[in-house]
Amino acid sequence: MSDTEHVQESAERLGAGARLRAAREARGQTVQQAAQALRLEARVVQALEAEERAALPADMFIKGYLRAYARHLGLDPDTVVGEFPLDLHDPALMPNITRPQVRSSDAPVRLVTYAVVLGLVALLAIWWATQGSDRFAERLPVEDAGGSVTVAAGDAVPDEVAGPEPLAEPPIVEPAAPAPAPTAASERAAAPAPEPAPQVQSAPADALAARREAAPAANEAAPRVAAAAPKSRLVLRFEADSWTEVTDASGERLAYNLVAAGRELSLEGEPPFTVFLGYSPGVAVTYDGARFDQSRYNRANDAARFRIGQARH
Repeated sequence: MSDTEHVQESAERLGAGARLRAAREARGQTVQQAAQALRLEARVVQALEAEERAALPADMFIKGYLRAYARHLGLDPDTVVGEFPLDLHDPALMPNITRPQVRSSDAPVRLVTYAVVLGLVALLAIWWATQGSDRFAERLPVEDAGGSVTVAAGDAVPDEVAGPEPLAEPPIVEPAAPAPAPTAASERAAAPAPEPAPQVQSAPADALAARREAAPAANEAAPRVAAAAPKSRLVLRFEADSWTEVTDASGERLAYNLVAAGRELSLEGEPPFTVFLGYSPGVAVTYDGARFDQSRYNRANDAARFRIGQARH
């Protein structure tokens, strides 16, 4: 049995941390060299080998570190993760996303209600001061200094205001002068002139034609309802557990939870999408049917935050 196999067999009996340390030493790498290869801090690598959970972040990140370290050393990632003491179901590690309930008895709700009621009362008072009182005053008869009464146009005049009808004056009859003898010229001049033919008013016909011509233009000028913004599809396939957050351009949160390995999320929304992956190497991203490579956004701890898609108008 070689020394490397002996060291690995001893590490298997000790746990995941000892297995990682033995494999690193068998490759002749220092802690600093392994940390540079994994893009992690040296203290994180030392904590993984010592299985010091207190010196490490949340378990969902530890799982990603273990898989990356195992692949770097040529070990089975699932075996290393299974031997490491993890507790992914610890309630203390899960984010608290409960939202407070708003009740009608809360002070802000009462203040808003009072403000709305007072605003309505103020609007009613302003309307009455500017419109209602003027209309009421227009219907009241007003007597001027001379004793005459003024009534609003269109209103019926009461009997006591109208007064008695004036008496008709007798016609004045003047004595008729003797008529001169009629002549031919005077008879032609006295002949009644022909009345002009009445002109037919074409205003109603012209107005009707104008309305018919204006109808299509009004229909064309009618506002059209804007079509709904087109949506895009974002598909996430998880080869490893990863914390996932996805928000679309409208601000709607499409995903916000820890997704287990083997699952697939198919999300639809308004592009562009803002995506955060706790363990980016374990997630395959597809946007509108095309594979998207997010590796250039990966950080030292294998988390990635990026934006995908173009805004559509």
